[in-house]
Amino acid sequence: MLDGAQDPPGPEPLDAFRAARRAFLRSQRVDMTSIAEELGVSRVTLYRWVGNRAALLGEVMARLAIDTASAERQRTTGTGADALVSVATHLVQALMAFPPMQHLLRTEPDFALRVLTTAEGPTAARITEYWTREIDAEISAGRFAPALPTADLAYLIVRLSESFVYKEVIAGEPADPAHVERVFRMVLRAS
Repeated sequence: MLDGAQDPPGPEPLDAFRAARRAFLRSQRVDMTSIAEELGVSRVTLYRWVGNRAALLGEVMARLAIDTASAERQRTTGTGADALVSVATHLVQALMAFPPMQHLLRTEPDFALRVLTTAEGPTAARITEYWTREIDAEISAGRFAPALPTADLAYLIVRLSESFVYKEVIAGEPADPAHVERVFRMVLRAS
């Protein structure tokens, strides 16, 4: 310190997000105690930073889904309903085939559904916000004129997506990935 060297900065809330993301991507349980220990902070500090486990994992899941959808939107050459169908279909199929998601649904099905589909976790709300922005962008560009209000259509896309991704947990039978595009095309063309 006397020579002008500064202590390295301590961990920050974003470090907790990164640690949770690493654990999730390795199909490991996102554990608050382990994350606090890894970062060298108390559990109280960790909870103050990120809320509870559901909130932290929900943010991780939302960011992964939005990044996946955004990357697909960049690759998609279509516009309007065609682009929205393409991105929604890709996202659902990617989540259905994503090992960390399948691991979470298999090992903690009740918790996963609460985090991903209810207000307990921010996932559904964040992904609905993403779809609202995407729909509004297509409308503003004059490439899409839905019959439903944007917020309702975004909500519908999220809930339809959930019904495919979580079908095995909810209904006890696997969803057919090939069916996804047809459903989104029907919904987005009709709106």
